[in-house]
Amino acid sequence: MAADVRFILHAGPAAPREARRRIAVLDQLAPAAVADAQLVANELITNSLLHADLGPGGRIEVILRVTDDYLLIEVDDHGPFTRAELARSRRPGGVGLRILDRICDHWDAQRGRVTARINLTRYRARPRSA
Repeated sequence: MAADVRFILHAGPAAPREARRRIAVLDQLAPAAVADAQLVANELITNSLLHADLGPGGRIEVILRVTDDYLLIEVDDHGPFTRAELARSRRPGGVGLRILDRICDHWDAQRGRVTARINLTRYRARPRSA
């Protein structure tokens, strides 16, 4: 079931909504997985808008890679942040990185590219016991 979806978002207030719309059409995923992927992408793109100093004409590249067992979400704003720098930039009351920690089985950031992996096996129906 491996599939890649790539798209570019223009930096601006509509970018998170556009990413959620594009994720909504991943019909090979369970509805709960789609909802979690939309939340993760929303947070990653919002972080890009807040911290990457994109300016007019700024672009955010998004790659969604679906396999049998996971969904990989890559958001690249070409900014300077690493995972440690993102952790230090946390705002009081901010929940974005906690959402990543809760939903993703792994995430990392290197030079403006954040990669978040969602384990899809947890969204599969478990057989009922007899």
